[in-house]
Amino acid sequence: MIRAVALGLALGAAACATPESLYHWGNYNRIALLEARGSLSDREYAEALLAIISAAEAKNKVPPGLYAEYGFALLALGNRASAADWFGKERAKWPESAVFMDRLIAVAMGDVSPAPLSARQPAAPGAPPQKATPAAPPGKR
Repeated sequence: MIRAVALGLALGAAACATPESLYHWGNYNRIALLEARGSLSDREYAEALLAIISAAEAKNKVPPGLYAEYGFALLALGNRASAADWFGKERAKWPESAVFMDRLIAVAMGDVSPAPLSARQPAAPGAPPQKATPAAPPGKR
């Protein structure tokens, strides 16, 4: 009887233990919520993301997409070259993102401009894929 109770307590304690996360997210949920509500400036958001990245790198548990999100934050601050570097870092860490990251690097470097959502039209069946539009020189947009 005592063994059964001890076994039950041990199993119960094991069931309550939280498994270790595969990635380190830090306070990302709170930061993302504050950013979505407009409670953080672009600079504050970028600094918060960099702090999360630094902690995640220290544990070798950087989540997918975090480097790219920091790249977007840098792009919002007008730091195109650094944004492209962070998109490249995302591509290196997560090779399955290469096509998307290559496109973002090209956008960050001004090689192509993203089409506004309102300008995107679904292609007609059998139509050839649309090519990227070259970006206008700075000051001509």
